Amino acid sequence: HFIVVEDVELRKKLRTAGYDQPQITDASHFIVLATEKNVDASLVEKFVENVATTRNIPVESLTGLRDMLNGAVGMKGEEGAREWAARQVYIALGVLLATAASEGIDAAPMEGFDPEQFDVILGLTERDLTSRVMVALGFRASDDPATDMAKVRYAEEQVFTTM
Repeated sequence: HFIVVEDVELRKKLRTAGYDQPQITDASHFIVLATEKNVDASLVEKFVENVATTRNIPVESLTGLRDMLNGAVGMKGEEGAREWAARQVYIALGVLLATAASEGIDAAPMEGFDPEQFDVILGLTERDLTSRVMVALGFRASDDPATDMAKVRYAEEQVFTTM
């Protein structure tokens, strides 16, 4: 779930819960990515119904899909299913970051925040959602001192293994 936070006062509260990171209030766009707290059979059922509706096919024809998904979720256990959902959000984040870069938009993904406070501030607790990662989007200031600094990256041989 993508929560696009436009409200200035809300962003100020989030900044406090986000360890005072200035991007939360300074960026032109700020998004919190969240997942369902409960990844279970009811979530699988919602997904299967969405597939049926989107593809205009009978939900009964998706029994195999439903069984496979319920089996996969069940095998992971409650905590494993939540962690799986969190990883799915990072796939969406990657697409968001790549799309922003292709459009020349600067992005700052961040994990440094208190998810429980974010959930309360954004009213996610009542919606059975939980904050996972946030991203600030916009165009960097022309006087941003980081623009001229060398980018710090690990050497290729520390990051890549060719087999």
